[in-house]
Amino acid sequence: MYGKGVEIGFHWICPVFGMGFMAFGFTASSIIAETYILDSYRAVAPESLVLINIFRNLIGMTFVFAVQPWLIHSGYGNAYIQMMTVGLIAHLTVIPMMIWGKRLRAMTAERYLRMVDASGIPREFA
Repeated sequence: MYGKGVEIGFHWICPVFGMGFMAFGFTASSIIAETYILDSYRAVAPESLVLINIFRNLIGMTFVFAVQPWLIHSGYGNAYIQMMTVGLIAHLTVIPMMIWGKRLRAMTAERYLRMVDASGIPREFA
């Protein structure tokens, strides 16, 4: 909505709603990922949250340097459609996690418990 709205010259409300949808989606996905880590892997949650924040900040830094040349080359409409496609693919990973997430956690349980034992945290807190 944002890219095409700006490119075509729609009313200002169109880009505002587009940015709002985008901000809500990325904020919600970050909160969902952090909640999943906290619920599933409590003992290593602090390290995992640091890793998530590093990854999120690297993406933000990359966008600062990459978006302007991308907009110049592709135009607002096409660049934001491409960004939407990348974001949609990233957000659709929730579907396999809903289907196979329990199996994935079961497969990683032994490795997780080894990490807990190595950290010195009692298993009751894991």
